[in-house]
Amino acid sequence: MVGMRCELRWDSRGLWVFGRLFSLGSATLGTRLLMEGGSQYETQGYVFTTLGVLVTAIGAIHYFGKPHAERQLDKAKAENASTASLQWSPTYFVSENSTVIPGMVLAGGF
Repeated sequence: MVGMRCELRWDSRGLWVFGRLFSLGSATLGTRLLMEGGSQYETQGYVFTTLGVLVTAIGAIHYFGKPHAERQLDKAKAENASTASLQWSPTYFVSENSTVIPGMVLAGGF
């Protein structure tokens, strides 16, 4: 398709959805291996089922709020947002022949 552009953005909610799909798929695969796989797939069934349940539990805990790293990032952005400054002030300049000339100075920082 000419002129089409797709941008995929992974924010915390997108990762949450991806994690839930992974955990449900893992738990489903593990349960299916336990029920239909016979004795040779029993261990893998337990591993996949446990992994799916564990990831689901961790996702449920972290769903209600931002992770620690995201809170720290928001705090750092808030602190850095107010540090930019711009100052405009009058001053005097000394010319080459030692005469004083009034002027203005513009100084900034970020």
